[in-house]
Amino acid sequence: MTTPVQTTRDGDVLVVTIDHPPVNALSHAVRVGLMAAMDELDADTTLRAMVIASTGTVFIGGADIREFAGPRLDPMLNVVCRRLDDSVKPVVAAVQGAALGGGFEVALAAHYRVASPVASVAFPELLLGLLPGAGGTQRASRLAGAALALDLMLTGRRVSAEEAVAAGLLDHVHEQPLQEALAIAHQMAATPAPLRRARDGMALHPPARAVDVIAAVRDGLSVEYPNLYSPARIVDCVEAAVMRTFDDGCVYEAAAFMDCLASPQRQALVHVFFAEREVRASEQSGVDLAALGAAFCEARDAAIAQLVRNGNAAADVYTALSTWGMSLDGAAREARLALETVNVCTHAMAVAARHALASGAARIPADCDVASIRHAGFPRYRGGVLWYAEHGAAFTR
Repeated sequence: MTTPVQTTRDGDVLVVTIDHPPVNALSHAVRVGLMAAMDELDADTTLRAMVIASTGTVFIGGADIREFAGPRLDPMLNVVCRRLDDSVKPVVAAVQGAALGGGFEVALAAHYRVASPVASVAFPELLLGLLPGAGGTQRASRLAGAALALDLMLTGRRVSAEEAVAAGLLDHVHEQPLQEALAIAHQMAATPAPLRRARDGMALHPPARAVDVIAAVRDGLSVEYPNLYSPARIVDCVEAAVMRTFDDGCVYEAAAFMDCLASPQRQALVHVFFAEREVRASEQSGVDLAALGAAFCEARDAAIAQLVRNGNAAADVYTALSTWGMSLDGAAREARLALETVNVCTHAMAVAARHALASGAARIPADCDVASIRHAGFPRYRGGVLWYAEHGAAFTR
């Protein structure tokens, strides 16, 4: 079977090509292949530089999310990126398409980054309850400054190649990024000079300005990201980039990444990521997610009505649900969470979901989870109505 990472020579430049459809995800085999390429580069004295490229329309689409469910397999991506960064021979990234998450981190670990005009970069880890864990919080902050680094990590938005060059995250835009990367690699090999490493970027200076930016973002987290865990850890990591050496910052980032990886929010968000793909077949077979959502809303509202009849103030019930994360029009956020209120309402929704499965209105549990999120206000970071019914005890808030 063809390995997902191939190496060829272009004179004294090692060309490393990732070919792992559909999006060149950083699976274990790809990480092993990148480390083997570095071994080849280091061992062959006739090789003087390396270019990392890929096939298809995506440079590297990030981590292989399927691996989150299993044991962590070495080499981990932070080790791969550090190996690229530490190379004494120039490493050039040829970014022909989207560099997302870990793919962006691989590019940042290279010493020069050439991108196609249609390329883009992004840190979408927040959407899965995670943070960039392979040096991304440290390198991006040092290249682009705290404000832009935090914006990218806390929104997951994509940045065009031109904008990334202007911000210092990429170096050069060219219509033929691989050919241009090869030319630059040959030039760097022929005229040895100190390598430009992202970790040496000076965009966090003066530190006082970066500290002010970080403090302002932290102050707004409770409003912008209520109940979410990873945003605060992202801010912590960018603060570490300001306050610590690069090596210490990477150690801090790795620990923060592991905290996020172990969190029930990450588990819930990854579940929803795959559930949304599973329900495509259900929708094609006639499952009406909007109708399911309406049924869950009806069950929730009936539970709310019963709580009010039992003597609970309606405002307190709505506030408890809103604070927990349920989308409810007109509900306040200030009051203390009443977990018993949440349990009554989510139980009623779960009963309605199980009835939908038994009656055939839903095909698979994922239908109910996605419908509850899209159409019944269930918070995405709690996994959906049936996932929460099974795993909700793991949540402490």
